Amino acid sequence: MLPTDHFAGKGRIGRSWEIVVPPNASSKKKPLYSSLTELTFDDGGNGRPNTFSKYAIDGQFEWTTGGVERVGGKSAALSFGKFEDFTFEASAEYGREGGSFFLIGWNDGNGYIISDLQLRTTGTWYLTEIRNGVTIPEQAVLMSDKFRTIGKQNFRVSVTNGELSFQIGNNAIMRDSKLSNYREGSFVWGVFPSQYGPRPIKIFAARIRAS
Repeated sequence: MLPTDHFAGKGRIGRSWEIVVPPNASSKKKPLYSSLTELTFDDGGNGRPNTFSKYAIDGQFEWTTGGVERVGGKSAALSFGKFEDFTFEASAEYGREGGSFFLIGWNDGNGYIISDLQLRTTGTWYLTEIRNGVTIPEQAVLMSDKFRTIGKQNFRVSVTNGELSFQIGNNAIMRDSKLSNYREGSFVWGVFPSQYGPRPIKIFAARIRAS
């Protein structure tokens, strides 16, 4: 498990917007993300076909031409800091197949995961609680089984008073959903492979602020 004090930006990000992924390579602003080298949890599939069973990092994110993207391996994750209430906005481009996720309130194997699995013709978004490094199947909530995350997208993730809102472009995937066991923890964005291979992803710009 990743220690809770090993997150980029801890104690540095306040109530003003902070750029965590600069919008261009020439920016003099130092990025406030870190590509994690260790992160494990067990999704177990939750009865859903083609999801991963055990998540473990074998790749990394690096700055390439025009943005930050996964290089090497099939699973990689970025940490943006440790928060209680926060708002995160980003512009990114997704490939056609594979999986991605956001970890929210991640602390020593506990927190929540928004997982996205895109196959050849279908796409699903789930919200699930994780306890002691294992997802809780009875806590899985289907957020959408119709929204395909392909190409350039704008993402917005926010938690206010323990309530989650999640938006992609103009589509409100979830709004003011209560996270019963939520507490302060890290915010992580990652990818995992499906039967069709790893998920291509490039993040062009991102910003975050504590609420």
